Amino acid sequence: MPVNGTEAARLSLRGTVGATMIAHGVKHARSLKGTAGWFSSIGFRKPELQAAASAAGAIGAGTALIAGAVTPLAGAAVVGTMAVAARSVHVRNGFFVTSEGYEYVLDLAAASVALGALVPGVSASIVASDGSRGGPGFVVR
Repeated sequence: MPVNGTEAARLSLRGTVGATMIAHGVKHARSLKGTAGWFSSIGFRKPELQAAASAAGAIGAGTALIAGAVTPLAGAAVVGTMAVAARSVHVRNGFFVTSEGYEYVLDLAAASVALGALVPGVSASIVASDGSRGGPGFVVR
């Protein structure tokens, strides 16, 4: 099936935001103790739990975005993650990322809102094995 411009844009956005979130989560997961220490230093009350949740949430949301599965929920998870990052670290530093500002987290959140509002697209639609939508015999295409 040929991919049109809209589908290519969806795939590009899902892939980019999804891969970014997976990388973010893996970075946190590889050093849960360090992530928890940093979370504690910025005022998180349950840093060990929040570090593990942050890693799992980011990896899960990123994976779901790439797969095109539960896209609105995955997009909302990214928005939530970016809102916490903005509130706890970035807003007080102004807009620009070069000063640890909220520029980047705002862009990821806005892209995720757009992804959540768009249908995931043909590449991730669940269709019946005979090519029709719905019914038994589902496959991911």
